[in-house]
Amino acid sequence: MTTWEKFRQNASLRRFVVFLVICLVLYLIKEVLSLILLTFIFTYLVMRLVKSIQKRVKISPKIIVVVTYLLIPE
Repeated sequence: MTTWEKFRQNASLRRFVVFLVICLVLYLIKEVLSLILLTFIFTYLVMRLVKSIQKRVKISPKIIVVVTYLLIPE
């Protein structure tokens, strides 16, 4: 049995390695993590706004998104 097969069969070791990899990735992107999170939050809010506008007015979502981003100040 090879080392790789032993690693694949050991569930607790695999979980620990995955946890270490996730921690390493988060540590490496710590400078931009707040920007990434804010981007996701902002996108989620805009998409909710687009859906609520679409329920009231039958306009293409692309047009609503463009107008929404144009109306938001920098």
